[in-house]
Amino acid sequence: MIKKIFENLKEFYYLFIIIFSEVRVIWIFQMIFGMVAPIGLILFIKVFWNNYNKIQAIHLISGNVVISMVMPLMLMLCSRLAQMKYDESINYFIGLPIKKINFILALIFSSAISYLPASIATLIFTKLILGINIEIQKVLFTVIIAFIISSLSFVGLGVFIGLKSKTPIHSNIIGNAVVFFMVFFTPTIIPTEKFPKIFLWISYLFPTTYAVNLFESIFNNIFNGAFFINLFVLSLFVLISFVYLYKFINWYIE
Repeated sequence: MIKKIFENLKEFYYLFIIIFSEVRVIWIFQMIFGMVAPIGLILFIKVFWNNYNKIQAIHLISGNVVISMVMPLMLMLCSRLAQMKYDESINYFIGLPIKKINFILALIFSSAISYLPASIATLIFTKLILGINIEIQKVLFTVIIAFIISSLSFVGLGVFIGLKSKTPIHSNIIGNAVVFFMVFFTPTIIPTEKFPKIFLWISYLFPTTYAVNLFESIFNNIFNGAFFINLFVLSLFVLISFVYLYKFINWYIE
């Protein structure tokens, strides 16, 4: 059992190094572009909505974290898989004696490292713009766990879009449409109490709702039953994603 764990970690490490060697060249651009939309959105809200309270501000910060970190990872995953499928470079990894899960995890974590500076910068700037004091250092470990589980909850969707798309352009269009839907039709930015009831019920089908609620609980330093429910539901999304990857995904190019 322990030997298998070390073999998987070794396999993941080598795949991570291979994939990260590409990402490290463009991480600065990902950081810059990853900050533009979330910070611009917060500036827009700051100008046109001045009567927000602390609870609503923390909700905005939580939504911004999801937009700046979790969703770009899904887009990066589907885009890179579509490109690898299109230029047939995925055949190299298919031919290796590796586990598909380790390959996907290497893709996710290599991209996560490149987007992490953008997410941290977005969190800092959002706090300054909204004038909210959040002592992140006290809940840093919980924030890291939330980052990981929230990112992994989108894995199945990202892989599905990437491998089913005919071209990288097709993948980008579908991926951005899905992100647009999840941002504006789930309570990512708009507070739950102000969200239309009909869309609120639909929003429970998407991991963004639970990811935002999870970060909101952490930033409010409230670890009650709702926190563990959101954590449990995101864990279910992760489990479903990995079962889907393992059982139903066809990795071979048709």
